[in-house]
Amino acid sequence: MKILQIIQQPQLRGAEIFASQLAEALTKKEHQVDVLFIFGSAHAMPFAVNYFFLHAQKNKRWLQFSAYKRLAQLIKNNKYDIVQANAGDTVKYAAISKALFGWKTPLVIRNASTISRYIKRWLVKLLNGWFYGQAQAVVSVSHATAKDFENLFPAWRGRVQVIPIGVVPKVLDAAKPSSPPCVLHIGGFSFEKNHAALLRIFRQVAVQVPNVKLVLVGDGPLLPSIQQLAHDLQLSSSVTFTGASAQVDAYFAKASVVVLPSIIEGLPAVILEAQYAGVPVVAYDVGGIAEIMENNKTGKLIPLHNEDAFAEAVVDILGNNTAANQWVQAARKQVESEFLLPILADKFVKIYKELLETSGLKRGL
Repeated sequence: MKILQIIQQPQLRGAEIFASQLAEALTKKEHQVDVLFIFGSAHAMPFAVNYFFLHAQKNKRWLQFSAYKRLAQLIKNNKYDIVQANAGDTVKYAAISKALFGWKTPLVIRNASTISRYIKRWLVKLLNGWFYGQAQAVVSVSHATAKDFENLFPAWRGRVQVIPIGVVPKVLDAAKPSSPPCVLHIGGFSFEKNHAALLRIFRQVAVQVPNVKLVLVGDGPLLPSIQQLAHDLQLSSSVTFTGASAQVDAYFAKASVVVLPSIIEGLPAVILEAQYAGVPVVAYDVGGIAEIMENNKTGKLIPLHNEDAFAEAVVDILGNNTAANQWVQAARKQVESEFLLPILADKFVKIYKELLETSGLKRGL
């Protein structure tokens, strides 16, 4: 098959990383996959993928007739069998282009979050409902996000399919927690990642665990304010801000525990990556996290906003909690059996083939 994956812009964020990794996995299965950036003109994405650009303008997101036309021409000229839009503005661009220029290629939209938390106003809901109505399939990252999507858009009830996020198979060095102990968080600095609460949680941990360090990997609009908060809480000497990185294996290898106090999540890859690397995880029980992490079996789930319980769980793990060693072994087995990228790529291929059978367009089969 010939597949076009559309992503928003060159950035090391969840949707862009997963679409790139999926493109790599599909290519290894002898499909031809291109990845299109809606915005931007240069990239440093560390994936072996054929990237190119639509050259749309961010400041003219609605008045982009020429960009919608270029997208349609690109799809028709390259005779793609499947087009997949991966969150954000990719949904809008694909939907409007398809409606305006009538390309027949099946459109798959990947839903990676609890979108009801973002779509509040009736007009925005109506507009997004129309966007999704241009698609032939919606693939959600978890059962929780699928249910949220179907509740928001009842026309899709019973039709949303679920394929979780995955992990690239690789040989990893055994995790060797550093001394002093290291608490690791990986994620963009946006409101849903809840960095301010993480700093408050870490302050409680630091009172009980001498010399403990917090490493924050990521970038984003809230980075300056979180750096200021770390200073205000007198944590600057204990907190390291690394910036964004796609090479996170070295951080996992030295981490004592991975934490995720997000208030909104679809199905975070960082949990699966940590489990695969053999690092225990503490996370708030939001979104689809409970679908990949069973409390006290493969990790520690904490009720949302219970910062005291979160801190207590981290302290327990840092105190050489023997139960945590059992968690990581069970979690690693689960990842290897259910969440490796080649397994998930086959599930996407199955959906693509079913759409092509239904549409009668079987060029790449």
